[in-house]
Amino acid sequence: GQVSVAAALQQPANFRQLALVSPAGFETFNRAAKEWIRAIYKPALLKIAPEEQIKSNIKANFHRFPKDAQFLIDERLALRQSTAFDYYCQLIPQCVISMLDEPVFHRLPELQLPTLILYGEQDKLIPNRMINPTLSTQKVGKNGAGKIPNSQLVFIPECGHFAQWECADEVAAAIERFVG
Repeated sequence: GQVSVAAALQQPANFRQLALVSPAGFETFNRAAKEWIRAIYKPALLKIAPEEQIKSNIKANFHRFPKDAQFLIDERLALRQSTAFDYYCQLIPQCVISMLDEPVFHRLPELQLPTLILYGEQDKLIPNRMINPTLSTQKVGKNGAGKIPNSQLVFIPECGHFAQWECADEVAAAIERFVG
């Protein structure tokens, strides 16, 4: 979502509509929160993550972990034995830090195209509950949608962060209604 917003802001002529599913970029972080995130997203910490933590992190993307997502856990665990593991451990923190370094929230009012925003009501990743324990997914979504002039906000019940996977039919139907 955050990358799509940035792209639409940078090249608006390339977009007619925008559909954002569980977008990052609507939750804001103060300096202390950014420093904390930078401190915990280190390659060395990813390398030593225990198996149960890896499983828990992947399952957190879903309200109800689907059987067809088991390969995510299996492949992530197998990655520890791969020659690509060091690269992965470098890449993930870079992705998270780029989210912090390139915020879009303050620029959301510049989006001048119809925008659909979808969140699972049971999203466990947005907001970051360690940093913003009193914030809800609904509040984050409403804050972001309220900044975008021509937006529609949809919350999908019984659905987590990977809404397009866990609730594919509902996401597809919402997008179909939106694009007409």
